[in-house]
Amino acid sequence: MKKNLLTLFASQLMAYGVLIAQPTVYTIPGSGNLAYGISPSGNYVTGSGNSGGFLYKVAGGIYQNIGGEEAWSVNDYGKVVGNYLDTNYQYNNVPFPIAGFYDNGTWSTPGLLPGIAPVSTTQYSYGYGISDDGLTMCGMVWKNAGTTRSFTWNTTNGFTLLKDRNQSSKAMCLSGNGLVAGGWVQGNMRLPYYWKPDSILLDPNGGEAHAINFDGSKIVGTANGMAFLWDSIGGMQYLPLYPGASGADATGISDSGIVVGYYETGTFPPLTRTAFIYIPGQGMLNLRDYLISLNATNVPSTLSVAQGISRDGKHIIAFNTFPFVSYVIEFDSTINSISLPAQSKDWFYVSPNPVYDGKINIKASVPDTKALIQVRDLTGREILNMPVSDLTKGEFQMTMDLKDMNGHNLIPGIYLVNMVTSKGSTTRKVVLY
Repeated sequence: MKKNLLTLFASQLMAYGVLIAQPTVYTIPGSGNLAYGISPSGNYVTGSGNSGGFLYKVAGGIYQNIGGEEAWSVNDYGKVVGNYLDTNYQYNNVPFPIAGFYDNGTWSTPGLLPGIAPVSTTQYSYGYGISDDGLTMCGMVWKNAGTTRSFTWNTTNGFTLLKDRNQSSKAMCLSGNGLVAGGWVQGNMRLPYYWKPDSILLDPNGGEAHAINFDGSKIVGTANGMAFLWDSIGGMQYLPLYPGASGADATGISDSGIVVGYYETGTFPPLTRTAFIYIPGQGMLNLRDYLISLNATNVPSTLSVAQGISRDGKHIIAFNTFPFVSYVIEFDSTINSISLPAQSKDWFYVSPNPVYDGKINIKASVPDTKALIQVRDLTGREILNMPVSDLTKGEFQMTMDLKDMNGHNLIPGIYLVNMVTSKGSTTRKVVLY
């Protein structure tokens, strides 16, 4: 029954004019490797195994051991963030783990955090997230034998210790623009937080933030035993569980809102983990069943965890836990095979959000050759009314400045961007800084 529903879903997408690619599943070589990070365009995958860190170039299937102890994230140029042993940094004449970058065949570190000295040969600092340009990382440092602190580092400001509750914290993920970090802060339990730059609680019921999109407007993770998706417009939402599941964790998100992760089934630990893909409007789907419905090749017998997804949604990394085997799932590179129906009335995107430079990108489906873009403040006052004509029916894209009718820049605040066509209107809330 589930496979029939998935097949029906695929046929509905094709009826909407969205081509469905035949995905291919590639096995990442190496012993005991777990894929932890995928670059924004899916060019590279990184992770850790029995031989330390690895870097896998998807095009051509080029695999290399990169040493170090752990490798967590990678950008599109193959620059990795993780931790390694550096003989220049020792405690009692023994190198200790220190956060750093792997780039062009070499590991290097920004060094010790100001005011925090190593207290052990086995632990110090760990890098987890990297910005798209490779100039910013986030991570965690051991302040003493029982407490950790979250940090960011960039080439301009050096290290910044992130605000917490005077207890342990861990910055686990970083937005592509390097401005927003996410992870957890210890309260009476681990609590999902993000930093921008101050710490902001996502949910009081316990959990962790695990992935962020480019501009920090979408964050996913786990809270209250459920996978969550937070966005700057709609706020916090728990993803509906897969039937029969007892809990779930979201570990990756694309810019279009596709979420991946795993759900758990069973009564007693260890619970069984199964990889999922969440498509807006379609709910949480078993990733393996979804691939089979698309006639994917080389689908393994099980997929335990979907660990990440490229920003365009065309590559997913996943792994099995027993034995440890990692995979790259590749959709056709010329199409977005897991998108919303092309003529959905809800296909109206405004990015980035929040807005820092006064410019927004609009992408939408349009049934007409003309449309109307309106901008209003929260009182309903119309600030801008812009007719757009000579459109081609289908996909519509434009970039516009957030200005009033007299060409003046808008003051920081919250605005409503409205698109009107013959089919009706759709509104998106935008935060302008």
